[in-house]
Amino acid sequence: MAERVDSWAIHPVQSWANWCQDIAAFISCFQRLPRRSDQAKDENAKFKWLERQRKQVTMLSPDQIGQLSKASPLMAERIQKWIDPLFNWRRTFGKFSEFVKLNARIPSKHKDDASARVLESWMRNQARDIKILRDEQLELLRNVHPMMRQKIEEWLHSARNNMVIYEKRCQDLTDFLEHHDRIPKHCASFSNERPLAVWLSQQLKSVRKLSPEQLDMIRATHPKVASLVQERSDPLLKWQAQCYAVKAFVDANGRCAYTEAVDPHERQLGRWLFYQSRCCRAGKLTNEAVEFLRSCHPIIAERVDRWQDPQSLWRGRIRELSAFLREFARSPRISARDRNEKSLSLWIASQSQEFKAGNLSPEQIEEFKNIHELIAARVDKWQVPASTPLG
Repeated sequence: MAERVDSWAIHPVQSWANWCQDIAAFISCFQRLPRRSDQAKDENAKFKWLERQRKQVTMLSPDQIGQLSKASPLMAERIQKWIDPLFNWRRTFGKFSEFVKLNARIPSKHKDDASARVLESWMRNQARDIKILRDEQLELLRNVHPMMRQKIEEWLHSARNNMVIYEKRCQDLTDFLEHHDRIPKHCASFSNERPLAVWLSQQLKSVRKLSPEQLDMIRATHPKVASLVQERSDPLLKWQAQCYAVKAFVDANGRCAYTEAVDPHERQLGRWLFYQSRCCRAGKLTNEAVEFLRSCHPIIAERVDRWQDPQSLWRGRIRELSAFLREFARSPRISARDRNEKSLSLWIASQSQEFKAGNLSPEQIEEFKNIHELIAARVDKWQVPASTPLG
């Protein structure tokens, strides 16, 4: 608390400078920028501070931008990207422009070295994205060389023709949905359905690369398609839908889905939940995502707690045993008819095996002994070596 009060007393400018120094020290140590991490709280705090600077970069003074840029070349480059969204594009365009002016031709993937082939691939991407390039980008490309001006016109003409084809595809999809009231399937028996299913899958996979006109066209085909496009445009919606599907399964079955279940739907849910555990341990799930998942169901919350703290299940058993001893003032019995009491007795026996195998940490042993004097006496017996038989 004293540290928190001290931080309040620091002048805002000084506090901002301290953050810059912390960022510089982090980059110097790890040779990278801070990342979002639920495990490393200090790094996560630095990541969040940088995110705030990114969102308000237009409000930063030139001195602040200069101070933050001096933290590291990595930081300076990142700030340039914040200020100019086309920073990477301009950098590659500069290399492309230099090549064309020097060689009086566009790069070729068959004639040139690896660096030039990269430029040729970049040029093809510009042709693909011609409908979403800004006027400024188009003008820069046109002015590189007369041959590029001709190329741009060819790309635009091709894009207009492609839009006519795209409109025809959307109309075919509309007709299909009006007739069948369902999304086309890949394994369909109708000859015209499979091509539509393949085309729709391609559009959904590349939904973020579609132009505004294309998005409007495909959304207008049918509400079901519009819903799919919305899911792909915002991955969080799809993720939340999976959370609700997992919750529905737990509500219906009283347990989480199994990864190796016979039922394909259960197997898919189980594997999705397992993948979330890996993301959580790797720090790839935000705090908000973790809390959203925990809020779905108490059983899911318990599973998430185990991801974040592998000993949470062990501590839960400690609490159950402690409650039993407070109520009955005796150890649980293996012969008990009560299922929970019998389970606790078996668990104590398993802890003795874990202890003898050296799998319990000193902290766990101490926590186990502190439950009750009966348990402490039992642990003391575990620590006494068994008497060796007389030879």
